[in-house]
Amino acid sequence: MKVPRKNSLVRCVDDNVIRLYGYLKGDLLFLGQIPNMPGHCVVVNEDGRVSFGWHVESFVELTEEEV
Repeated sequence: MKVPRKNSLVRCVDDNVIRLYGYLKGDLLFLGQIPNMPGHCVVVNEDGRVSFGWHVESFVELTEEEV
């Protein structure tokens, strides 16, 4: 699986995460992986809510057409 680039726009592709944590629905800013938590990342939603500790594979980078 391809890891999104730092500071790229992403969307969550894990339906269970979206169902439980609705604030992860829509476009998110991917700030990057957490160095001392391999495979986990930090994202920011459109409201500015910072969220961390998510599995990187739950997010895919948006294409230029989606932006």
